[in-house]
Amino acid sequence: MDDLLIWGLILLVLSAGLLVIEVFVPTAGVLAITSTALAVAGVICLWRFSNEWGLGGLLTMMVVGPGIAFYGLKIYQQTPLGRKMTGADTDEKMAEDHDRLAEQLRSRRQLIGKAGVVITELRPVGVIEVEGLRHDALSETTLIRAGARVRITGVEPGHVKVRGTDERPSEPA
Repeated sequence: MDDLLIWGLILLVLSAGLLVIEVFVPTAGVLAITSTALAVAGVICLWRFSNEWGLGGLLTMMVVGPGIAFYGLKIYQQTPLGRKMTGADTDEKMAEDHDRLAEQLRSRRQLIGKAGVVITELRPVGVIEVEGLRHDALSETTLIRAGARVRITGVEPGHVKVRGTDERPSEPA
């Protein structure tokens, strides 16, 4: 093989490697610019070897470069540094949110079977009051008018499920 072919292929492989490293090592674009320069030099070497190799190297870099950048950024968003840079939740924050929701669900499970009063009409979503606390509620049946009595049948994150009862609300004394 000719030296130009070997150098062209080596430069293209180095270019792709630097682009992969750029995704994981924040260098403010220095590695990306170097990678681009190596790709251009590699394509020039291939083109000087033959037109077919030059065209093949150019088309390869036009597909491989953006492909590495696209998938690299997709992967980068899942890394701790990537989550910090994009403002996404960290692992600790996601764990805290999960624990908080699990605790909220556990405490709401104690409401199952308790009776409450509808504050706003359930169409099918509204607000109920149970033991002096208001909860977002979802009617499992049809529309339930404000002031009607309901019984909690289930809990989900964010709301409780209710069914209307035949009981009338007691009038305050």
